[in-house]
Amino acid sequence: MNKPKFNAMDGFLIVVLIAVIASGLYFVFKPDTPSTSSPQTVTAEYTLSLTDCTDELASALKASADSGETLMLGEKTRFPASITSIGITPTTQRVPNETGEAFVFSEKPNTFDVTLHLESQVTETDADISASGTVLKVGYSMTAKSRAASCSGTITELRLKKE
Repeated sequence: MNKPKFNAMDGFLIVVLIAVIASGLYFVFKPDTPSTSSPQTVTAEYTLSLTDCTDELASALKASADSGETLMLGEKTRFPASITSIGITPTTQRVPNETGEAFVFSEKPNTFDVTLHLESQVTETDADISASGTVLKVGYSMTAKSRAASCSGTITELRLKKE
Protein backbone atom coordinates (compact mmCIF):
# COMPACT_ATOMS: atom_id res chain seq x y z
CA MET A 1 0.00 0.00 0.00
CA ASN A 2 1.39 3.38 -1.09
CA LYS A 3 1.26 6.16 1.41
CA PRO A 4 0.46 9.64 -0.07
CA LYS A 5 3.40 12.05 0.16
CA PHE A 6 3.26 15.71 1.06
CA ASN A 7 4.88 17.95 -1.61
CA ALA A 8 5.46 21.67 -2.31
CA MET A 9 2.25 22.03 -4.30
CA ASP A 10 0.21 20.84 -1.30
CA GLY A 11 1.97 23.40 0.93
CA PHE A 12 1.28 26.17 -1.58
CA LEU A 13 -2.42 25.28 -1.74
CA ILE A 14 -2.67 25.30 2.08
CA VAL A 15 -1.07 28.79 2.26
CA VAL A 16 -3.44 30.12 -0.43
CA LEU A 17 -6.45 28.61 1.37
CA ILE A 18 -5.42 30.22 4.68
CA ALA A 19 -4.92 33.62 2.93
CA VAL A 20 -8.39 33.42 1.33
CA ILE A 21 -10.03 32.56 4.67
CA ALA A 22 -8.14 35.36 6.48
CA SER A 23 -9.07 38.01 3.90
CA GLY A 24 -12.70 36.88 3.99
CA LEU A 25 -12.77 37.18 7.80
CA TYR A 26 -11.16 40.63 7.57
CA PHE A 27 -13.84 41.95 5.20
CA VAL A 28 -16.61 40.50 7.35
CA PHE A 29 -15.25 41.74 10.70
CA LYS A 30 -13.17 44.77 9.62
CA PRO A 31 -13.12 47.75 12.02
CA ASP A 32 -15.32 50.69 11.17
CA THR A 33 -13.35 53.61 9.85
CA PRO A 34 -14.42 56.93 11.31
CA SER A 35 -16.26 59.14 8.90
CA THR A 36 -14.36 62.24 7.92
CA SER A 37 -16.13 65.43 8.81
CA SER A 38 -16.16 68.42 6.56
CA PRO A 39 -13.95 71.42 7.43
CA GLN A 40 -15.56 73.91 9.81
CA THR A 41 -14.82 77.58 10.29
CA VAL A 42 -14.47 78.35 14.00
CA THR A 43 -12.88 81.00 16.20
CA ALA A 44 -9.52 80.16 17.75
CA GLU A 45 -8.15 81.76 20.90
CA TYR A 46 -4.41 81.37 21.24
CA THR A 47 -1.42 82.87 22.99
CA LEU A 48 1.75 84.05 21.26
CA SER A 49 4.75 84.38 23.60
CA LEU A 50 7.60 86.69 22.68
CA THR A 51 10.82 86.65 24.69
CA ASP A 52 13.61 89.21 25.05
CA CYS A 53 11.68 92.08 23.43
CA THR A 54 13.12 95.56 23.51
CA ASP A 55 11.30 98.37 25.28
CA GLU A 56 10.39 99.95 21.93
CA LEU A 57 8.86 96.71 20.60
CA ALA A 58 6.87 96.11 23.79
CA SER A 59 5.57 99.71 23.68
CA ALA A 60 4.63 99.39 19.99
CA LEU A 61 2.73 96.14 20.63
CA LYS A 62 0.96 97.72 23.62
CA ALA A 63 -0.07 100.68 21.44
CA SER A 64 -1.35 98.28 18.77
CA ALA A 65 -3.40 96.43 21.37
CA ASP A 66 -4.79 99.65 22.86
CA SER A 67 -5.82 100.99 19.45
CA GLY A 68 -7.55 97.72 18.48
CA GLU A 69 -5.26 97.16 15.52
CA THR A 70 -5.41 93.82 13.74
CA LEU A 71 -2.14 91.91 13.55
CA MET A 72 -1.14 89.99 10.44
CA LEU A 73 0.31 86.59 11.30
CA GLY A 74 2.23 84.06 9.24
CA GLU A 75 5.33 83.77 7.12
CA LYS A 76 4.34 83.38 3.46
CA THR A 77 0.58 83.69 3.63
CA ARG A 78 -0.71 86.05 6.28
CA PHE A 79 -3.99 86.00 8.16
CA PRO A 80 -5.57 88.57 10.50
CA ALA A 81 -5.72 88.18 14.26
CA SER A 82 -7.20 90.57 16.79
CA ILE A 83 -5.44 91.20 20.10
CA THR A 84 -7.78 90.45 23.00
CA SER A 85 -5.20 91.27 25.70
CA ILE A 86 -1.49 91.75 26.19
CA GLY A 87 0.85 90.97 29.08
CA ILE A 88 4.25 92.59 29.47
CA THR A 89 6.68 91.39 32.16
CA PRO A 90 10.39 92.09 32.63
CA THR A 91 12.66 89.35 31.31
CA THR A 92 14.48 87.45 34.02
CA GLN A 93 17.75 85.62 33.74
CA ARG A 94 19.54 83.11 35.91
CA VAL A 95 22.86 84.36 37.24
CA PRO A 96 25.23 82.87 39.83
CA ASN A 97 25.22 84.47 43.27
CA GLU A 98 28.29 86.02 44.88
CA THR A 99 29.69 82.68 46.05
CA GLY A 100 29.07 81.04 42.70
CA GLU A 101 27.44 78.01 44.35
CA ALA A 102 23.81 78.84 43.60
CA PHE A 103 21.80 80.78 41.06
CA VAL A 104 19.45 83.71 41.54
CA PHE A 105 17.03 85.34 39.12
CA SER A 106 17.58 88.95 38.11
CA GLU A 107 15.85 91.20 35.59
CA LYS A 108 17.50 92.04 32.30
CA PRO A 109 17.55 95.80 31.84
CA ASN A 110 15.17 97.20 29.15
CA THR A 111 14.12 93.69 28.07
CA PHE A 112 10.59 92.32 28.32
CA ASP A 113 8.62 89.14 27.75
CA VAL A 114 5.38 89.89 25.90
CA THR A 115 2.33 87.61 25.88
CA LEU A 116 -0.23 88.35 23.18
CA HIS A 117 -3.69 86.81 23.57
CA LEU A 118 -5.09 86.59 20.05
CA GLU A 119 -8.29 85.56 18.33
CA SER A 120 -8.93 84.74 14.68
CA GLN A 121 -11.11 82.70 12.35
CA VAL A 122 -9.60 79.31 11.50
CA THR A 123 -10.55 76.18 9.61
CA GLU A 124 -10.78 73.01 11.68
CA THR A 125 -10.39 69.65 9.98
CA ASP A 126 -9.76 66.15 11.31
CA ALA A 127 -6.04 66.61 10.64
CA ASP A 128 -5.27 70.13 11.81
CA ILE A 129 -6.29 73.70 12.58
CA SER A 130 -5.23 76.24 9.97
CA ALA A 131 -5.75 79.83 8.94
CA SER A 132 -5.12 80.75 5.30
CA GLY A 133 -3.05 77.61 4.87
CA THR A 134 -0.89 78.25 7.96
CA VAL A 135 -1.14 75.41 10.47
CA LEU A 136 -1.60 76.46 14.10
CA LYS A 137 -0.22 74.13 16.77
CA VAL A 138 1.18 74.66 20.23
CA GLY A 139 4.96 74.99 19.96
CA TYR A 140 4.96 76.36 16.40
CA SER A 141 6.68 79.68 15.80
CA MET A 142 4.70 82.50 14.25
CA THR A 143 5.60 85.91 12.84
CA ALA A 144 3.37 88.84 13.79
CA LYS A 145 3.29 92.18 12.02
CA SER A 146 1.50 95.41 12.88
CA ARG A 147 1.87 98.90 11.45
CA ALA A 148 4.50 99.78 14.06
CA ALA A 149 6.18 96.47 14.89
CA SER A 150 7.25 93.11 13.57
CA CYS A 151 8.18 90.18 15.80
CA SER A 152 8.32 86.42 16.05
CA GLY A 153 7.09 84.22 18.88
CA THR A 154 5.83 80.79 19.86
CA ILE A 155 2.22 79.62 20.21
CA THR A 156 1.87 78.48 23.82
CA GLU A 157 -1.90 77.92 24.13
CA LEU A 158 -4.62 77.12 21.60
CA ARG A 159 -8.36 76.74 22.19
CA LEU A 160 -11.32 76.62 19.84
CA LYS A 161 -14.54 78.46 20.62
CA LYS A 162 -17.49 76.34 19.52
CA GLU A 163 -20.48 78.50 18.80
